[in-house]
Amino acid sequence: MKQSVLQLELEKSEELLGTEKFKKNVLGDISMKIRRKISELQDPPIEKCSKSSIIVCRLDIDAGIASIFHDILWCLLYSYYRNKTLLLFHEWSCYFRGDEDVKNTNFEPWESFMKPLSSSCDHKKFSNETLEVVPMKNGVFVRKMAAHLPKEFGSDLIKLVDSPMSWFHSHFMGYILRPQKRLIKHLEVFKKSLNFKHPIVGVHVRRTDKLHREAVYHTNSEYMIHVKDYYDKLELTQNVDHRLVYIASDDPTVMPQLIVDYPDYEFIGNSESSKLAEKDNTRYGNMSLWGALTDIFLLSETDYIVCTFSSAVSLKIFFIC
Repeated sequence: MKQSVLQLELEKSEELLGTEKFKKNVLGDISMKIRRKISELQDPPIEKCSKSSIIVCRLDIDAGIASIFHDILWCLLYSYYRNKTLLLFHEWSCYFRGDEDVKNTNFEPWESFMKPLSSSCDHKKFSNETLEVVPMKNGVFVRKMAAHLPKEFGSDLIKLVDSPMSWFHSHFMGYILRPQKRLIKHLEVFKKSLNFKHPIVGVHVRRTDKLHREAVYHTNSEYMIHVKDYYDKLELTQNVDHRLVYIASDDPTVMPQLIVDYPDYEFIGNSESSKLAEKDNTRYGNMSLWGALTDIFLLSETDYIVCTFSSAVSLKIFFIC
């Protein structure tokens, strides 16, 4: 007897489910291997912390917070392939300072916000001049090395993931952006003050300095087209009693204008952060850093994100989602 159309469809669905389960299991195994190697390299037994096992990432660039995270990503990838423990020297960063410098400035060290890249190897035990440094000045070389997938599972990732390089890099960015309890508490309090709830769409609008150099101007309506599309589709499957949108922008005029133009939506965000990011004299500082970190982590918690990749902030959100 010939199989019915329904039976054929059921068998096809079961086969598809089986394939998805297989993909999930393989990716889960690869993910575990990546995380385990990062952990083993970054937190070796203290007695194995030696000059020959360490490589240093120097943050001496004059750039925004997302670009700094990007440089740390290249450093961590480089150390991963070199099988070395990466230590972070951030005394020359425009956002972070060393412990001694903090006493006289409004900057804080990396460890005030994020967990240290290594909790077992202390860079203070070694002379800065004697440690190997990631060759970031020859950035093309570092990026070329970081643009390769490990041979042991690279071919599998290419078959199983639409963006294998982004998937691979996300494990490293997730390790880098591990918030300290202090930052976690700040995010919890801030979310409560905004009544941050789901469903929610995140919108990142980068303007100011980017428009002078590399980015194309996008109107508010261009972003809202995608917000509307998301909620229209969502309403086909569930009741949506509010259309909540989290706005992150370095342009403080964005949210007030959206509130006027789109009265059927509820907009929330960090208005003070927008004001600080708008001006060069307040963009680089402790308060501005808190605002940028808040936007990055809260955007990563939204159900859907509308952004452009002209800003590295959007890339970081993509990596940690």
